[in-house]
Amino acid sequence: MAEEFKIIDADDDAELKELAEQEQALADAMKEGDSPELRAEQQEALEARAQDLNESLDDLQERLAEAGEERAREAVEQAQNQGQQAQQSMSEAAQQARDSEPQEASETAQQAADALSQMSQQLQQGQQQMAQQNMEAAQEALEQTATDALSLAREQTALQNGMRGASREDLANMRSDEAALLQGVR
Repeated sequence: MAEEFKIIDADDDAELKELAEQEQALADAMKEGDSPELRAEQQEALEARAQDLNESLDDLQERLAEAGEERAREAVEQAQNQGQQAQQSMSEAAQQARDSEPQEASETAQQAADALSQMSQQLQQGQQQMAQQNMEAAQEALEQTATDALSLAREQTALQNGMRGASREDLANMRSDEAALLQGVR
């Protein structure tokens, strides 16, 4: 089975949610129109955090691809697209704040907060899909193992039944079949 990954751990999930909450709070603060330079700097700081998160997702996407976790990789890619949209909105909001356009800056920052929330949801859905995929793979492996064991047991029973009343020559052939069968069990 492929190496198991978590798309997003509890710390990253908490950081992403905190980032979305801070972006929402900044969007609300931008409506007031005070301290445009401070709001622009705050926006840029949040944008830098979003950039760091997107870079982490790049690395994760590569590891998931190497591990063959295609569904999870696609979920990370979609989340990353949301993160890039959030970054773009953050950059625009910072510029709008500097240009003393508080209403526009607030609306754009709200779009960034929404994109970050969607990003978090997509990563969580990807995690659930990956867990489901791993559970299905384990279930299939268990079912195959049970089928193989039952098949071996049937072959052993048929061989034992055939040994009863068999000639010495047939018995010698059956013993080699039994040895081969036992090798399959090991």
